[in-house]
Amino acid sequence: MVILWGLIFAVWTVAFLTLRRTQRIARIVPLDNLPVVFLLILALYTTLPPLFWLMQGGEYVSNLSGRLFYLQPTLEEQTYLTFLGLMIAIGVAGSQLVLPRHYNRSTLFNEKVIPKKIVIVCFAIIGIKILIITMLQVTGTIRAGESYIDNYLVIQELPLYVRQFVKILGGLAFFSKLVILVWLFQRWRRYKWWVYGFIIIAILTFDPEGGRASLFITLFACLILWNRYVKRITLSQLLMLGLTGVIAFTALGIYRGLVNTGFTGLSLSNMSFGEFNVLWANALELYREKLSNTQNFPWTLYFSELYGPIPSNLLPIEKMSYSQWYLNQYYEQYKQQGGGLMFGVLAQVVVGFGWVEALIRGFLVGLFLGAVNYYLSKCSKWWHYPALLYCAVFSFQSVRDSSFSLISPLVQTVVVGVITISLVAGILFQGGRPIPGNAINKLQ
Repeated sequence: MVILWGLIFAVWTVAFLTLRRTQRIARIVPLDNLPVVFLLILALYTTLPPLFWLMQGGEYVSNLSGRLFYLQPTLEEQTYLTFLGLMIAIGVAGSQLVLPRHYNRSTLFNEKVIPKKIVIVCFAIIGIKILIITMLQVTGTIRAGESYIDNYLVIQELPLYVRQFVKILGGLAFFSKLVILVWLFQRWRRYKWWVYGFIIIAILTFDPEGGRASLFITLFACLILWNRYVKRITLSQLLMLGLTGVIAFTALGIYRGLVNTGFTGLSLSNMSFGEFNVLWANALELYREKLSNTQNFPWTLYFSELYGPIPSNLLPIEKMSYSQWYLNQYYEQYKQQGGGLMFGVLAQVVVGFGWVEALIRGFLVGLFLGAVNYYLSKCSKWWHYPALLYCAVFSFQSVRDSSFSLISPLVQTVVVGVITISLVAGILFQGGRPIPGNAINKLQ
C-alpha cells in the first residue's frame, strides 16, 4: 500500500507544481488556465477513489461506494489505475514545459470590455430560449420529466432535429449567460449587486433532486471572475474552497440518489460517493474485461472526438461517443430507462494502450488546452475571455468524458454563439467605438 500512497502523493505533486509554475508566470492563481484546471480535476478523479479505499482498510465496506462495493478491486488494480492517472498528469505537465512561457501570462490589462450591444443581444437570446422551451412544453412536444433520470429520457425521445435544435439553443443561451457575467464583473463597482442577486437566484432555484453540474459550473465561473476582476484568491483559500466544493458536490449526489430510491430504509443501497467512484468503476470494469480478452472495442471510437461536432445526420457512419458505446455494451437496459454514465479519460486509456497512451494522450491534451488557452487569453476581441471562461468551466469534461471532448462544445456552442451574437448585434446596432483595453480599470 506504500506504493499506492506514493502514487496518490505524486499525482497531487505534479498538479501543484504545474499550478505554482503557472502562477509565477501569470502572477495570479491561474483558475482560468485550461491545463491547470484539467490537472486539478484529474487529480481529484484519480486519487479520491483509491484514497477512500485506503481509508476503509483496503476494501469498499459499504454500498455507499456503488459498483466498487461489488467489484472490490485488488491492491494491484488500484495501483495500476492510479499509475495511469499519474502518467496522464505527467504528460500534461510535460507539455507545459514545452510551450513558450508567454502562453501563461496574464492579459488583464489588454482586455477589451464587452460592448453593451452584445450584452443586450445575449439577454434577448436567453429570453427567446426560455420562451421557446416553454412553448414546446405547453404544446406537448417536450414532456416534463418525472425524475432526474427521466429528464434524460425526455431528451432521447425527441425527434433528431428537435433534439439538435434544443441542444444548440441551450448551449447558445448558456454562452450568452457567461458573456453577461463577464460584462458584470468587468464593471464590478457599478453592478456588483446584480452579481450577488444572480448568485442568490442560482442557489435558490437549484433543484437538489436534479443535476448538480449547472449550479457548480455557475459558481466556478463566478469564482474565476472574482479572482480576475475583484480580488486575488490565495492558494490556501483555493484549497479551502475546493475542499468545500467537493464535499458539497458529493453530499448532493448522495441526497439525489436517496430521493430517487425513495429513502428505502435509509440503507443507501446502490448509492455512491459520487461520480468519482462511478468513473473509477468504469475503468476497473474495462480493465478486467481487457485482461480476460472479452472486450469488443471499435477502432472508430478513436476518431469520435474529431467528428463529434458534425451533426449525426450528415455523417456516413453511426455517430457514437465513448459513453454511448459503454452503455450499449454493458448497460443497455439502464440506457433504455433514460440513464447515462460518463466514460472518463482513465477508462479511455485502459481500453487503449495503457500507460504509453496515457503519457502521450496527456501530452497532446496539454498541448491542445495550452494552445486554446493562449489564443483566447489574448483578449483582443470581446468574445475571447467569455470563450476562455466557457472552456475553463467545462474542462472537467475532458476528465469525466473523454480527453478531447471539449472540441464539440467549442464548435457547437462557442463558435456558433460568437457568430450568432455578432451577426445579430451587427444587424440591430450600428458599430460603435470600441472601449480601449486599459479603460477597464477606470470602469471599476
